[in-house]
Amino acid sequence: MGLFDWLRPSAAGNVDDSIELAELTGRIEALVDRLRRHAAMCRYPQDRSAVEQLAEHQAEHLKSLKSILADRNAWARPPAGVAHEGSNDWGRLSGDLNELGTLGDDMHRTAIKFEAFDTATAKVLHEIAAQDSNYESKLRQIALKCDPQAID
Repeated sequence: MGLFDWLRPSAAGNVDDSIELAELTGRIEALVDRLRRHAAMCRYPQDRSAVEQLAEHQAEHLKSLKSILADRNAWARPPAGVAHEGSNDWGRLSGDLNELGTLGDDMHRTAIKFEAFDTATAKVLHEIAAQDSNYESKLRQIALKCDPQAID
């Protein structure tokens, strides 16, 4: 690799950026699995339905990100397992809410990195992060209804 190859940004971007995107995709895949599992455990049918819808929206994001990774000849990296998922709806959904918020922040950061060399991917990442912000609000409302310490 010559000097100019180091200076010229590649169309595929930096390997570290692809690895970061693969890790984010793996985390979303794990969140989809968790949301589906937690939806089945929800005590109330309306909460179950809302969490299932959220899982389906995240699955759509997952499909988009896997497509981007496939174009880069990469695949999702599985995240580390969660030690404790919670013993009630509030505990489980609060953990999911925390992960969704962290993913949104990380997605924005990754999108900013991609803006320099792949604006199409950056746009998709920004859109996913913006949608996750809305989903985070909905999940927060559901989790708050399940809070065992809340006063009715």
